[in-house]
Amino acid sequence: MPYQPVTNFVDSGGGDLGKNLITKDYFLTVYPEILNSLGNSGLVVSPELWSWGYNYSGELGTNDRTYRSTPVKTILQSGNWKFVNTTKNTTSGIKTDGTLWIWGRNSSGQLGVNNTASRSTPVTTIIGGYFWKSASIGQNHGLGIQVATNDFI
Repeated sequence: MPYQPVTNFVDSGGGDLGKNLITKDYFLTVYPEILNSLGNSGLVVSPELWSWGYNYSGELGTNDRTYRSTPVKTILQSGNWKFVNTTKNTTSGIKTDGTLWIWGRNSSGQLGVNNTASRSTPVTTIIGGYFWKSASIGQNHGLGIQVATNDFI
């Protein structure tokens, strides 16, 4: 299960770094062997999404329909992904800020963007908003759980 902070990150001096960063201090605590192999470089990591394989409907999110036999970054260059799900020809992902992104085949409107045009780059649903907890886009439909803001009170 990926790490999901319940409070904001702080640096070694106690400075607030927010919830969206995985810091060097985090790596020192959880993955010391990774940091040791990289050296003491002031590392700050932003989880980026990579994809590969079949891409007939744009499900790799690379702004094309080219098959990829090696991993490439998605077209949405900013990182901070915390969840990703893929099915036959569609992909969904949730970023650490709680936004839901979807792309790929959309012949039945399963991407939730108020039309049936397939997408080869990540887009948000027509509902948009923050605080998506999970989502799964199937061959002909999509489902998602959006957390109400009063769940945080």
